[in-house]
Amino acid sequence: MSYQREIEERRRRDAELARRSQQLRRQGRPRPSALEILARAEATVDRSGVVPIIEPHLRHGRGRPAEIGVKELLVGIAANAIQQREAVLTEVHRTLLTLRRDLGVTPSWSTVRLVRPDNRDYTYDQVNNCWNRMWKAIEQGIPDIDRVTGEVVGPELNTMRFCNRLLEASVPNDIELGHGAYSIDRTPFESWGARQAWANKNQVETLVDDHNDLYAEDIGITVMGPGFPRLGEADGRAQLSKDPDARDQYATGVNGQPSQLLLGYGLDIAVETADHDPRREIGDPTLHRMPLIVRAMTLSRGGESSAEAALRMVESLEERNIVVTEALADRAYTDAIDANYATPLRDKGIEVILDLKSTDHKVKRRYNGSTGPRNQRTP
Repeated sequence: MSYQREIEERRRRDAELARRSQQLRRQGRPRPSALEILARAEATVDRSGVVPIIEPHLRHGRGRPAEIGVKELLVGIAANAIQQREAVLTEVHRTLLTLRRDLGVTPSWSTVRLVRPDNRDYTYDQVNNCWNRMWKAIEQGIPDIDRVTGEVVGPELNTMRFCNRLLEASVPNDIELGHGAYSIDRTPFESWGARQAWANKNQVETLVDDHNDLYAEDIGITVMGPGFPRLGEADGRAQLSKDPDARDQYATGVNGQPSQLLLGYGLDIAVETADHDPRREIGDPTLHRMPLIVRAMTLSRGGESSAEAALRMVESLEERNIVVTEALADRAYTDAIDANYATPLRDKGIEVILDLKSTDHKVKRRYNGSTGPRNQRTP
């Protein structure tokens, strides 16, 4: 993106934020102050408990200590999310600078350092370096160890547990949760890496080692970048971009758009939903609508099994002592082999519910996992 386009995009985002603020004021909901944003963001990070696990692990090594700490970075990310800004590091850096400008000094009750030790603002490079070091460590897995006794006090902190801890900590205390019913769905997430080739695994396996472009065209491979396609080291599937984990997947068309092949990831989320109650079928006004709050999420390579991702999220919920009684999912999950989805859930005492469109209220064929009209309990 050119500099001019970046400026125009930033102005567009600023205009969108201003529009949302005006809308909130019209609804009687004023935009939170910088002090309220900092308090909410810091409380979320503290409740998650991830900082005491990550920071000691990053202290090991050589060189000068990092200018910005893990807590400051995570508070910046949380504050950026509270203001509904775009989830990119440039916006996180901008949020930290805005908090420093609006507050002047850090409140006495806060342990967040909004400035460097020399009283200068954080730079984007410092934010980016801290993020890269932290995320690399989390991807490898950080053991939750008592630094005094050396004993393991919790499960290893990986990417899914890191995200789910922050999700859990962000839920307001005044919201009643724990009904046990969860809706599960997947959304495609495009990779940052530009596509360098069009090919599948079988074509890549037959490609000669010297990546002869002429031979690649003969077997139906379109090459757009040197050194591609190649087999991914992690799973042996075709790697088609500089992003080592991005894979091809089919993205279902929405809003009249056709389905397409997307290079990236599958983001699975579990949202707590209203449990089965006959009063809901007759529209009882005494029942409150459930807030749409994500309780678990996991990111998979494009094309990987949705059912396996759903089981990982259920295990993550149970790991946090969250009771799961019902799992509502569409056929991307329930069409899986019974042993890969329905049976493990039933073994945990979880009802498997198949969600069908209102135009598909009939059984077309027998499913191993579940069957029947919308939200019907499985036999």
